[in-house]
Amino acid sequence: MKSFINTIFLAITVGFTALGQKNTITGKVTDQSKQAIAGASVSLKGTVRGVQTNANGEYVIKGLKAGNYVIVVSNVGLKNQEKGARLQESESKTINFELEEETYQLKDVQVV
Repeated sequence: MKSFINTIFLAITVGFTALGQKNTITGKVTDQSKQAIAGASVSLKGTVRGVQTNANGEYVIKGLKAGNYVIVVSNVGLKNQEKGARLQESESKTINFELEEETYQLKDVQVV
């Protein structure tokens, strides 16, 4: 009987914890010409949480606790970009990104 009561208490505690994590970060990732970037990686710095943008360049990260976050966006051929966000309880924020092209300078090649 004692373990049954402990199990119910644990279930209620986990349920309330999940209800308290209603914070969401959403946004759109585009390039400099305002074209949506599909498949860009959007992650929270210092965590393993992350998503990819959909075909419209949109992303949603759900179930976050209140606190400070750094959102990192990356995609091949474009410069990574970071933006900070502070979430209060039960808050949703929209954070959009415009990525710039990444250019590389190659060294000269001499053929002998």
